Amino acid sequence: MSEEPRENPKLKMDKMMIYQKMRKSSLLIFWYVIFLIHFLFKWIRGKEMEIEEIKELVANKKFTTLKRKLEEMNSADISELLDELEDKESVIIVFRLLQKEKAGETFSHMESDMREKLIQDLTDAELKNVLDELFMDDTVDLIEEMPSNIVPKILKAIPHEDRKVINELLKYPED
Repeated sequence: MSEEPRENPKLKMDKMMIYQKMRKSSLLIFWYVIFLIHFLFKWIRGKEMEIEEIKELVANKKFTTLKRKLEEMNSADISELLDELEDKESVIIVFRLLQKEKAGETFSHMESDMREKLIQDLTDAELKNVLDELFMDDTVDLIEEMPSNIVPKILKAIPHEDRKVINELLKYPED
């Protein structure tokens, strides 16, 4: 009769320990994923509620409350919020309630089509305030991405000295 080889007891203990550690790690990862999913759903629900709250404040003309709420939000979130608003009038109202610096930051986070709509709807003075908050390279990028019918309005809102630099960068004629 042949005798089966006996497993080294130390090796057997090592295998058991590895198995237990893997099991604990798997459980930890499982609970971590559950936590992340829960957090993500909570975050999404919060964003939806925030958008609805903003829409309600605009509809009820509670601009002081809306302005305070906007001051607490970061520019990227405001940009997303503006994108979610259905009507153009609400977008303009919300954007006009932003402080000058935050308006510039928010503008830099926006998609091109939203920027184009805003440029068309802002007064020259409002557009100048927004453009004053942008870095020169962001302004150049903005001009390059806008349709040709929007570019003159942008250039008109830029101070003459800055316009010279921009025209050189873009190789546009001076006026």
